[in-house]
Amino acid sequence: MAAPSGAPSRARSSSEPQGCVVIASYGDAAVIVSPPLEGSLVERARSLAALASSLRDQLPSADIVQGGSSLLVLGATTEAILAAVAVPVSPEQAAASHHDISVIYDGPDLAAVAERARITPEDVVRLHGERTYTALVTGFLPGFAYLGEVDPRIAAPRLATPRKRVAPGAVGIAGSLTGVYPFASPGGWNLIASAIEPRLFDQSRDPPRRIGVLDTVRFVPAERAAVASSSDVAEAAHETGAPALEIGRSAPIATVQDRGRFGFRGRGLPWSGALDRETLDAANAAVGNDTDAAAIEIPLASFEAIARSDLVVSIDGEP
Repeated sequence: MAAPSGAPSRARSSSEPQGCVVIASYGDAAVIVSPPLEGSLVERARSLAALASSLRDQLPSADIVQGGSSLLVLGATTEAILAAVAVPVSPEQAAASHHDISVIYDGPDLAAVAERARITPEDVVRLHGERTYTALVTGFLPGFAYLGEVDPRIAAPRLATPRKRVAPGAVGIAGSLTGVYPFASPGGWNLIASAIEPRLFDQSRDPPRRIGVLDTVRFVPAERAAVASSSDVAEAAHETGAPALEIGRSAPIATVQDRGRFGFRGRGLPWSGALDRETLDAANAAVGNDTDAAAIEIPLASFEAIARSDLVVSIDGEP
């Protein structure tokens, strides 16, 4: 793929007669498209979503990710992007969905947010729950949506020291935004509530994420006794069959990888996959697997595994 180099390119946008779209290289394989934006965060998100939709129509093989003020484009040449940007952008948007998320306002930072705002925790609950939020951008974690904007009285800066672990379903505030952690992860947002059903990402669904850009969300207070712990729901163990392969000794950063998922960055999923896709393809072909089957990729040092049943194994790559 050809990527731009040198000074950024500028293209006149038919939908923005007063400004130019700036196109600049981002690394050696991506392009940043920055259109002129005006208005509130929601209005900016709508303008970006319209441009992203237009570019996806013009560049069907490209991976396009909407950010807060620009678009990231992978898999298209500069010339193709310049031509696509020149196409008039339709003001019509795809229909957005609405989501009511039941929550328990029991977060560890609820009192601190109230104290900072010089109001009561009950006021924070009321102010947070009475607004309908718009998903401005998705990312950080698969299924995470940045929702805006909270009432200015309860806006709060990120924690000075992020937590090492935030439970799935935790509802937080950072600046003027709010959001729900779909998985356990480190995080620095002020936690004020817990979502009852935190499954905001499910790879068996299409699309896998529950909340998309421009979807609307409202938080609905629920009774604590009516539901199980959101952490228990999100982290429930799934029974599996007997293992066929037991890992005895693992090299550093040995991981299970497939060919990755190009084209899903806009849904919060990076391409990922094996570092050496050619070797992965060769290994799968050698044992008769599908081309998208997963394998153990061992980039460093030694590795030991024990077969617990009859297996056909292919070991490929540089010695």
